[in-house]
Amino acid sequence: MKYLLSSLLCLSLLLTACTEHSSFVEYRPATPSPGPGDEDDPLRDSLKQVFLDKLYYAEEGLNIDSIRHLNWEKHYEIKQNRKRQPDFRVTSEQFAAGNIEAIWHERGPTNEAGDIRVIDYVPSLDRFYAISTVGHLWTGTPAGNDWILLNDDIQFKTNFIKVLPHGAGTRIFATYGSGTEDKEIRYSDDEGQTWTKGTGFDFYDHWGAGRRLFALSNQKTLYYLVHTWSGSPWGQLMQIYRSTDKGATYTQVLETPVGYGSETMDMWKPYDSDSMFVVDNVAKEYFTLVHNFGSNTTQISSSVSYANQGITNGGIHVSGRFESASNSYDLFICHDNTNEVFKTVDGSTWSYLSTASDNVWVKGWLADPDNDNLYVGSFQLNKTTDLINWEEQYTNWWEYYSNSKDSMHVDIMNLDYFEKSDGTPFIIICNHAGIHITYDNFHTTQNLAWNSLNVTTLYDQTTAGDGFLYCGAQDKGTFVYDGNSQQNYNSLATMNTTTGDGMIGSFFNNDLSYYSMIQNGQFACVPDRTSSYKSWYTIPGNNKPGWINPMVATPNFSDNKAYMAGGNLAGGNGSYLIEMDVNISSGITFNPSQFSFDFMANSNSGSSVIKAIGVAMSDENRIYVATEDATFFYSENGGTNWTKSTASLPSTMIPWEIIASDNNPDLVIISGTGCSNTGVHISFN
Repeated sequence: MKYLLSSLLCLSLLLTACTEHSSFVEYRPATPSPGPGDEDDPLRDSLKQVFLDKLYYAEEGLNIDSIRHLNWEKHYEIKQNRKRQPDFRVTSEQFAAGNIEAIWHERGPTNEAGDIRVIDYVPSLDRFYAISTVGHLWTGTPAGNDWILLNDDIQFKTNFIKVLPHGAGTRIFATYGSGTEDKEIRYSDDEGQTWTKGTGFDFYDHWGAGRRLFALSNQKTLYYLVHTWSGSPWGQLMQIYRSTDKGATYTQVLETPVGYGSETMDMWKPYDSDSMFVVDNVAKEYFTLVHNFGSNTTQISSSVSYANQGITNGGIHVSGRFESASNSYDLFICHDNTNEVFKTVDGSTWSYLSTASDNVWVKGWLADPDNDNLYVGSFQLNKTTDLINWEEQYTNWWEYYSNSKDSMHVDIMNLDYFEKSDGTPFIIICNHAGIHITYDNFHTTQNLAWNSLNVTTLYDQTTAGDGFLYCGAQDKGTFVYDGNSQQNYNSLATMNTTTGDGMIGSFFNNDLSYYSMIQNGQFACVPDRTSSYKSWYTIPGNNKPGWINPMVATPNFSDNKAYMAGGNLAGGNGSYLIEMDVNISSGITFNPSQFSFDFMANSNSGSSVIKAIGVAMSDENRIYVATEDATFFYSENGGTNWTKSTASLPSTMIPWEIIASDNNPDLVIISGTGCSNTGVHISFN
């Protein structure tokens, strides 16, 4: 059994977040194909959300976050104990009761920056602190070439980060955990290694998230706007907390009634003032918070109604700037649903200015303090210089690939204005190429994530027999390494081949060609793996698997085929297994066919689509398929006939992967969601 498991699970691991960066082989990137064109399609993102919702599927009523957090706590404690041992620097790690031993090396791409969600800047240190999409904590400077991974053992929430000078170092504020802890602010005084939880919070449960955390000028007073829930009366609400001891304790200063969505109240603080402005789009009220540093109390102004100003219900984003001519602050809101932009000076009178050309993503709303510009971070950066006319700043987003990595990428998650200690202003843009900075109001931008910030989020990596490497990544498409990636353990410089969301890769034609799946059943055929030439195909049908479409190579590596989950080649309903074939002798001609068996109709539920496909290298006639409701099927004659397994898998398991032994086609392992059940099952027959 030890030999068998080792042979099944020998892994070539591609890691994208590590503190050590070794030498690499240079490879000149090429301009990728823009893909089939759904990069900015709302349906694309809704299908992604469905996938994320099912990633940790469990029976109804089970708190998945708590299970994941308990598992994390167990493994985190094991790792901390290992760190205390003298031989911790040995990088080997054992799994499965010692049957598997792994030695970890970073193999990630050196020239594919990933996704940063939130960031803060400490002027006295000229240093950034940031949290990536997967919740890792990083620090670096505006030089952009000295990023350091501070903590990848903890998965921090990506709602905010705040950093203050503290003694000879810093105090970092962030959140992580499950239950009510995921909104309770913690702080670290040792660059993110150990954390202390602040006290004084009153949260009913884990629902909701922190929205804003502001630090005042005395460098120890904090104000925190958070969306949470009430048990009685049942419903959503907003709270504001204050800390006067640098995050050790918190006092609640405001709580709304129930009836508030996550973005229906917002708070804004100027970068150079301690005044705080609150816009409540449920009660239709505007008010200010002023901190009394003498008594450490909060003065809440009388609320001003704007109920008759034509601002519809829904989420809002607030920003502002000081207007010297009127000696007052102008506040601007951008509406979540309508994209309408309004301006106020006193909170009672709001002027409609324009409708932004796109909606705000996450924290991508900024009024530039130095001019009349307004910015919307969305699929791309949208900008107005006169408050009325909007335009996309970079209309050809693929210039990031074809022209310069200093051109901004898509999906603007955060816009932040900072000033250096000498007064130099700049704006930081968090996006799916990491971090960009502008010192001239977006006339030019510089990519700060090009060196040592390797946070690309991979969906898949596949290695050919000679070490040629294929990778599929979140919002960075697909990229390859045309060399022997197995020659050493160095990081690699790769070549972009497509954009979008890169998914599964499957080699064919003796590993000289490959299929490259991106999101929602669209894929490219690349006949020459060293070339950018390709042709696209979209799997038809009404019942496709969704965000990630299963695909596996056939056991015959010399053919031009792969098995893919339908869909239905005839269109309409049904979930069929497709055998994709292609003629690449002259151009690219797709020749797909599908087996006659409808897996959806024959699934236990009668409505579940294909979620996993497997083959047996020792028997080309064996094919295995599992549907979303964990119904398992197999064929012993190359797909002509199919048998539904009588050995049932847990109904609370969504299958993700099927692997058969290289030597015994009866030995099959299937893995899937494991919150309500065992996540890995094995069959010997």
